[in-house]
Amino acid sequence: MWNSDNKQDELEKDDGALGSHKCSKKHTEKTASTQQDGDVANSEIQSPSITVTPATPQPRNTTQSPPSTSGSERTLTADSPVVMASLYRINENDHFPPEPFSKDLLIRMDHNKHHLEIDLFRPESERSVFPLQDLSPLCLYRELRTLKIIGMMQSYQSYIWLVVWLNPQLTDLTLGMAGEAESLDVKAIAEAQKYAMCKPTMREVAQGKTKAEVPKKFQIVKLSLTNFIIHDAPFRWFSDTKLQKVELHRCKDAGFQLPVVMERGFSITVTV
Repeated sequence: MWNSDNKQDELEKDDGALGSHKCSKKHTEKTASTQQDGDVANSEIQSPSITVTPATPQPRNTTQSPPSTSGSERTLTADSPVVMASLYRINENDHFPPEPFSKDLLIRMDHNKHHLEIDLFRPESERSVFPLQDLSPLCLYRELRTLKIIGMMQSYQSYIWLVVWLNPQLTDLTLGMAGEAESLDVKAIAEAQKYAMCKPTMREVAQGKTKAEVPKKFQIVKLSLTNFIIHDAPFRWFSDTKLQKVELHRCKDAGFQLPVVMERGFSITVTV
């Protein structure tokens, strides 16, 4: 879908990229819009738009030791956004530094939280990374509206997609790989959906239900991905009436082609 040359990023690709849509650049802007056939152009359906912006390098100090953190805990309301940062990216000079991520903190926090951000980054000098099981307490959260997990040094998709299925009100999902780029795992998505059906809420159990009510497709409205390999298959799991915006940062194009969702107004932002 997107390539780059010595001057600036091109938005042209061979047959297969973005379906039958072709991208063209404007004179001084880095905004491209897809062109529909003549009969579609006369309809009321809006064409999807693609915006390409250059990435702004962010300095990162990965050599310092993690700062010390106090054992005191904050009092947060049920709707307060919770940010759990990597110890290596916490600024001790912040007046209210974020909590360092830990599995224990996920367990002890209020599980009715609506907004949750987690940074799993560890510098390459560290041999160990957070194990997959450290994200298992996320399955206790059933009221999430936004979820942001960045700094991932390995794949955590089996738990991530389970959490997405268990939170049908989740509309904003941000995922960022800090290690090797990976594809969105369609097998993990399908298996997580089946497993989610076996985890009814207490309310559903009280109603005599033995299975959870899980939507057929993700209800995500905004999806932001960093350092992923992008192809079209995973997007068939997203609702074509809900998904409105996709942000791709430093992602690799592996034949990105959105399905039916491309027939209506839709925005894609690509940062290279």
